[in-house]
Amino acid sequence: MNNPIGRYSEFVKPINIGAYTLRNNLALAPMAGVTDLPFRRLCRELGAGLAASEMLTADARLWNSEKSRRRMDHRDEPEPRVVQIAGGDPEMLADAARRNVDAGAQIIDINMGCPVKKVCNKAAGSALLRDEELVARILTATVNAVTVPVTLKIRTGWSEAQRN
Repeated sequence: MNNPIGRYSEFVKPINIGAYTLRNNLALAPMAGVTDLPFRRLCRELGAGLAASEMLTADARLWNSEKSRRRMDHRDEPEPRVVQIAGGDPEMLADAARRNVDAGAQIIDINMGCPVKKVCNKAAGSALLRDEELVARILTATVNAVTVPVTLKIRTGWSEAQRN
């Protein structure tokens, strides 16, 4: 197979996230309905250094659906296994992080970048960027809840006019 990175190779460098050394800094953004396990595997084969799961709600009451169970199945996942969680309640996010680590997640990613209305209307995704105090509480609770690295999917701000 040809090098899929090609002419951009000068920008592609290994990076570390906690104890994990990724072969490069190319990360597949978690996208609900897109980044299922077969797609993540394909992207890793084509050169992605990291491929996170689809967004999973932090509200464990909603985890009984077939879709949520599939998103929480980390078997046969390439390492490091990255699970993205979304929500606006620090304790729910901390609990979701713990449960996903117990199920095999090796890195937890918190969604603070999704601009979709149904996510933002629940004070999650990029809507969190409007409340820096809440972001601090979420990070403190989640980081203290797990022993694995915690990363963020983030935007530069809530809108073009409001950058953090």
